[in-house]
Amino acid sequence: MAGQHDLRAGADVRIKESHAMIHRGIKFTAWALDRSLDDDATLVIAFQTPTDKQIHMRYSFAGAGSVDVEVIQSADWDIGTGQRFTVQAKDLDNGARSHILGNASGANVANEVVINPDNVTGTDIVDRVSTFTGNIDKNEKSYQELILDKDNEYAIRLTANGGQNGGWLKLHWYELRAD
Repeated sequence: MAGQHDLRAGADVRIKESHAMIHRGIKFTAWALDRSLDDDATLVIAFQTPTDKQIHMRYSFAGAGSVDVEVIQSADWDIGTGQRFTVQAKDLDNGARSHILGNASGANVANEVVINPDNVTGTDIVDRVSTFTGNIDKNEKSYQELILDKDNEYAIRLTANGGQNGGWLKLHWYELRAD
């Protein structure tokens, strides 16, 4: 537990260390957006978890129609494909870098994820179908925190069910030292 002093209450406040990490700016984000997905087109964010950190991740997504969202564990994809995306820390001034690894350049690089790599396969551990109406900027669903296995590959995939179906994916996470 981390302690802080609440000036308004005039008392010490105890919060979980994981929540304190967010307040210290040690929270990370990655996202992907496509405003015109065709039927069965996908948006994917793929990465490898580090060996020495435990990743606590939430994901959120939206679509302009029906979308299927999968969390894929033990994922595999064509290395060197997709776009490199540098992970963004919540607090841009503290210099925090994520230990998540991306390999769009062909080698594992810390503080990166891969957007839309080719030929993603693996085991679905979460599979949700959601239907949205209207503007994707005003729609959003998010789900509970997942604690990801160390040293494993993951992909979060959004698939459009129908044409002219824009969508986006966002990942939010913090990292704790693995026991």
